[in-house]
This record gives sequence, structure tokens and C-alpha cells, in this order.
Amino acid sequence: MCEKGLRTLVLVRLRRSGLPGRRKAPSIMHDATIAYECKDEACYASLKQIPKMHSKNVCRLLSQIYTAWKKHTYPWDDGSWRAIPCKKYQEFMDDLRKLQEELNDEVLILYNNYDIVKTDAESLLGKLWDEKKFPDREDFSNISATMSTKGIDGTNSTWIGLADEVVESVKAEEKDRIKEQAEEIMKESVRRLADVIAQLRSRLKEKDQKGKKYTHIKKEIESIVEGVKDFNISGNQELEEIASDVLKLGNFDPVNVKAIDFARDIVVSKSKKLETALRGLKL
Repeated sequence: MCEKGLRTLVLVRLRRSGLPGRRKAPSIMHDATIAYECKDEACYASLKQIPKMHSKNVCRLLSQIYTAWKKHTYPWDDGSWRAIPCKKYQEFMDDLRKLQEELNDEVLILYNNYDIVKTDAESLLGKLWDEKKFPDREDFSNISATMSTKGIDGTNSTWIGLADEVVESVKAEEKDRIKEQAEEIMKESVRRLADVIAQLRSRLKEKDQKGKKYTHIKKEIESIVEGVKDFNISGNQELEEIASDVLKLGNFDPVNVKAIDFARDIVVSKSKKLETALRGLKL
């Protein structure tokens, strides 16, 4: 286990509070049980009270923030916390803040246009409209996406009132748990790399494939390879060598990959061998 490697990781957790206004629709559920002759527990219906024309940008940004968090981090523990290399943390947070600023702007628009949103919602819902169940203006100000961070080495833990042997036992268990989590991250990074190589090969097999597809996925491979090396905290030399060979897939000129069958076939063949090697790697 490479302790230095572990010290290069930071944990991040995303907390989101989405659009208010979704509520149950018991009358619709009741009608469905009659129409389909089923039991009440078989049916569930809810209403989205905020018209799409007002909610789509907020929903899009909340989704983009979540996608960015999942894409650039790796699972840790139960999934609420995820790991990211320290050297990538600042760039990740800078990109995230841009999305958060856009989200805050859209939330402010909803807040300021509350009366318009409410009028449009009444028109949208028709006989299902119930003013008492529509969100208050202040409910819109609660829409948010925030990020928390912490280290993974337990340096903030306190051991007050415990015997020395108990403390050492707890620390040993924590170290084993961290090792297991780190090994899972390494496996996940290898799986991601194998998947994106398979995606590259699949795209290049298309007769009408464009050079830009190769260029786009080449950049994605470079990013994932960097992650594989970052998370190779056990120092697996075979993995390092395969990762270096994967980078060589990007040495071909996109114009040639697009226009010359021979060049494209070489990339397809090499990518197949590398994917097989990654999926068969013992970690």
C-alpha cells in the first residue's frame, strides 16, 4: 500500500436540494385503480407543479453538477463521499463553481418571477390546481448544490477516554478499511479505461466515422489514464505499462484515422488487445 498515494486524495460529497412543488395526486391514483381494476398500493401518481418553461434550466444545471461530480470522482465508502486526486481538486471545484453560479442565477430568476410562475402553474394544472399546495416564494431560494470536502486519513479523529490498545485496534481497522476502499478505486479506474477503449473501437468500426470522434475520445482516454496512474497507489507495474501503451493510441493523426482504413484498423486492433489486457489484469 502506498501511503504517499493516499495522501494525494481528497474526499468530496455533493448535497443537492431540487425544485419544490412535486406532490401526490390521490384523485389520479384513485381513478387509475378503478380504470385498471387494481389495488391502491399498485398505483402512484405525482404532479410537477412548476411548468417546464420555468424549471428546465434549473433541472439541467442540477443534473450537470451531479454528472460532473460522478464523472471526475470515484466511489468511497457508501457512495455519499467520493475520492478525487488533490491535483485535480482545484480545477474540478472551479468548473463546479461556474455551474453553481449559473444555477444561482436561474434560481434568482425563478424567485423574482414567482407570480408569473404561479400563474402559469395554475394554467398548466387546470382542475388539479390547489393554491394551498403550491410552494411559497421562499421555497425557491432553497434550491442549491453544495460540496463538502475532507481528508481520508482520519487526522481529525479524537480518541478521548479510550485505552491505548483500543485506540491502536481502531486505527488498524481504519487503515484496513482505507486500503480496501483504495483498491476498489483502482479497480473502478481500470474498468473506466477499459470501457472507454471499447467505446473507441466501436466508434472507429463505423464506416462513416469522423475524425472528431477519435479526437474527442482520445482526450477522454488521456484524462482517464491520468486517473488510473493517480489511483495506482499499490504501484502495480503491469498497470503502469498498459496505461502507457493506451496513451500511444492517441499518436495517430485524426485525419489519417478518418481517411485511411489501414490506420483505423491498427487503432482498432491495438485497442482490442489493450482492453483485453485491462479486463484480465489481476489487481
